[in-house]
Amino acid sequence: MVYNTAMYISNVNVTNFRGITFATAQFNKGFNLIIGPNDSGKTTFVDAIRLALGTRTDDRVNILDSDLREGPLPQIDITIKFDDERSESRWFTEFLTPLEDGSLQLNIYCKTDIGAAGYYFQRRSAGPTLESSKELNASVLEHLRTTYLKPIRDASLDLGSSQNSRLAKILKVHSKVDEHKEKLFDEYNKASEAINKIFAISATDEGVLYSTTTKTVQDHYNSFSEKPDKEETKIGFKNPRGNSPQYLQSILQKLDIWTDTNLPGLGTANTLYMASELMLLDDVAKDNLKVALIEELEAHIHPTRQLKIVQALQKLCDEDGTQIIATSHSPNLASQARIENLLLCYSGSLFNFDEGATALSSTAGDYKYLERFLDVTKSSMFFSRGLIFVEGPTEQFLVPVFAATMGYNLVDYGVSVINVNQLAFERFTKAFTRTGQTKNPIPVAIITDADKKNRQDVITSNREKDSSEDNISWHYGLTTEDAPIDGTETNTPNLSATFEKIIFAGKTSNGSIYNLYKRAYKELGKGILPDDYMDAYKKVKKIKAPLAQVVSIYITDILKGELVGNTVEELMEAMDGEDAIPIPTKEELLADVKALFPNIVEAIKRAAQIEEG
Repeated sequence: MVYNTAMYISNVNVTNFRGITFATAQFNKGFNLIIGPNDSGKTTFVDAIRLALGTRTDDRVNILDSDLREGPLPQIDITIKFDDERSESRWFTEFLTPLEDGSLQLNIYCKTDIGAAGYYFQRRSAGPTLESSKELNASVLEHLRTTYLKPIRDASLDLGSSQNSRLAKILKVHSKVDEHKEKLFDEYNKASEAINKIFAISATDEGVLYSTTTKTVQDHYNSFSEKPDKEETKIGFKNPRGNSPQYLQSILQKLDIWTDTNLPGLGTANTLYMASELMLLDDVAKDNLKVALIEELEAHIHPTRQLKIVQALQKLCDEDGTQIIATSHSPNLASQARIENLLLCYSGSLFNFDEGATALSSTAGDYKYLERFLDVTKSSMFFSRGLIFVEGPTEQFLVPVFAATMGYNLVDYGVSVINVNQLAFERFTKAFTRTGQTKNPIPVAIITDADKKNRQDVITSNREKDSSEDNISWHYGLTTEDAPIDGTETNTPNLSATFEKIIFAGKTSNGSIYNLYKRAYKELGKGILPDDYMDAYKKVKKIKAPLAQVVSIYITDILKGELVGNTVEELMEAMDGEDAIPIPTKEELLADVKALFPNIVEAIKRAAQIEEG
């Protein structure tokens, strides 16, 4: 069944529900992937939609006292838009709101009330406003139910035959199963009768297992019973007959679903689970809302298959008008979804990235650029509570250990260091420069050298001042005018020594970071690093990343107390006339970090939201 539905959820407002005082979310017509750090509210938005519209398999959202905030009881407002006046709107004619552009809109209001017995229940109505809305009856709500895939899935248990079978719940509400249930009844009765005969005895025949099973049980039962009339014992399938929903459910609960894979792992089992749930999407009537809610899309699924799944879901939405609202903790999935399909959840608010919501521009090629370069590592920016953008791998390796030297573990603060490869900061910061009244909540700190080329770019694009309203700050490296740099070209105003040059030429009390570079250079088999900063820079220019990686390991070991003083081999070399490279202390490292990189110190504090000095 392939068609384009004209109905989709466009807006959801949530009031006083769990961690949300008030929040509004705008959804795309097709694929929506809600991402963000833990406890940011992703599940709350999904549960709000479930609470208001319900699900086809009747997965309940029970309101608990812990879900309530101070003030009025929770309310969820959902706006469903219709692209045109096709037949989809006929079920809701008396509830529809016409818009100026000629399109129609269904505004649904779900208010929580408390009953006389102290339990919570929902009142659902629709209309132009809450005050003028009319109560929605059950038949109308049937056309709005969603398909829901829960977050914690045990495929082997949920899809297997049992009284709690998820597969049975799915099949029970499938229209074709209901249409052909008589066929199911007939075939099940035939099969069960054939199996029951194996364990039974009749006037003309005795089942092959009767004497060793059923009769044995019967004899023991008779010896235990005080009743003169002994009940007949039977083994097999009970056949209540009839065509009741309970009888259908009892049959469906005996079904399993499987593939030809021998002993499938969690990944295969959960992929099959998702496919089974989405079977209900293909069964949605043409004039019903066709929405799937999927929590933790990546659950138990290998990264490679995750990519295949997100591509398949996006294609499904593109081709037949399905709307999918999914949540994820996976940078892997975020790196594969289209930027405009992402919704960043942070502190109970949703921020989308479609055209016009941020400074991103399709005309300028921003979306294509990010989709090309947004790998798994860079996608971690959508799951962080603070961001530090850097030019290259050197800073990516050293900024976290510089923070550790200051006493801050960036992981504890939820801060990610993102390497944008040279000076492509603007492509990334545009995603956090919002055009509406709601501003970016995530502190973004940009660490960059103030070298001649970079500084001219900064001046040209008028970025020298912080974008404080967008929570974006720029932190420039030292220049010859304000840095303790020795030997730089004094006739070039504001020329930065770049990251390595600051380390090699900086005049501090100990030169501790430079000494670590000397050790790393020697460990990499490159020999002795020259004392002249320009000669040293020429030597390391092509091995910046591996040097920074080794230095970061040194600093980590020093902070852990595992690298203290020179080794015996180094002291022996010193006796042969070669100077031993001293191991700095924690205090010496901290002094150098503060003296040489005040921009990095400030960026770390800004991203981690640390206010103390």
